Amino acid sequence: TVSGGTNNTTAESTQTMIQVTLAYSAFQTASTVSTVTARTLPANRSLFALIVKHSQVFTGSSITALTLDVGISGDPTKFINGFNVAQAVSASAQDSSLVLYFPATATAIQARLTSTGANLTALNQGSLDMYFQETIVT
Repeated sequence: TVSGGTNNTTAESTQTMIQVTLAYSAFQTASTVSTVTARTLPANRSLFALIVKHSQVFTGSSITALTLDVGISGDPTKFINGFNVAQAVSASAQDSSLVLYFPATATAIQARLTSTGANLTALNQGSLDMYFQETIVT
C-alpha cells in the first residue's frame, strides 16, 4: 500500500518467466554482425533478469568465433556482453544478468550475433534459449 494525504493505493505485482528460442537461421545475413529483436518488453513492465543459454552449438563453414550481445537500440551490450555461442553446450555454458530495467514505452530487446572468419550466411546450426524474468504491476 502506498499512502499519502487522503489517497491510498494498493499495487500488486506478478512475476513471469518468458522463454524465447532463436535458431541460427534468424541471424543468417551477408555480414559478420546480425541484430534481431528477441522480445519487445511492453511499456511499464520491469525486466529483472535475463538468462541466455544455447542448446545447440552455433557453427558455420570458416566461422572461427561467434559472440552474442543482448541489449537495446543504442546500447547493444546493456544486458549481456560477448557470450560465446560457439562453445560446447554444458550446464555451465550460460550467461545471465540481474537488472532493473523499466522503460516507459515498449522497448525491443535485441540479440546481436558477431562472427569472425566468415559472414553469418555460413551458419549451419545453432539454437539459443533466452529467459526474461519480468514483473507486471497491477
